[in-house]
Amino acid sequence: MHELTVEILDDFNELTLRDILFLENICFPVEWHYPDPDKYYTAILRDKRNINILLKDDRKTTGYILSVPHDTVRTELLKYDPEMKSDNARYYIETIGVLPQYRRRGGATKLLHALCEEANRKGINNFSIHARISNGLNIMISNLFKGLITESRKIDSWKFGGGEAYEYIEWSFRP
Repeated sequence: MHELTVEILDDFNELTLRDILFLENICFPVEWHYPDPDKYYTAILRDKRNINILLKDDRKTTGYILSVPHDTVRTELLKYDPEMKSDNARYYIETIGVLPQYRRRGGATKLLHALCEEANRKGINNFSIHARISNGLNIMISNLFKGLITESRKIDSWKFGGGEAYEYIEWSFRP
């Protein structure tokens, strides 16, 4: 295994879409998959407002993070999280996944830091996520951005997480 690196995506390509669809199938239970994943991920990858980053081991894609402007998803998510506030100066992490054999090697941390740095270049310093509790993503984010968390609250049954408990987390990050 090589040192894990990140690649910020600027343009859509079919290979990247295939990599993300493959990772989505490995990283998440089938009942969490989108009804038309090709269409869904193509739209995210094509939207120039989004920040999409791959985690690589040499040339092999081993993880990804897809982030969208917060208010683009807020309207849809309000019915599941009515406390979610409007903020057009914030990025929302739509999804993050790392292949199981690459977990606990710092890949998610690299992806999150790369996202924050890329958003900072675009003048955005605020971030949000509905983070899974059962796999410890909420703890990892809370530890990674300790002292920078501006809001954190538990959601007992998150619809998009198969009814699992999730934590909504907001933080600010400036280099």
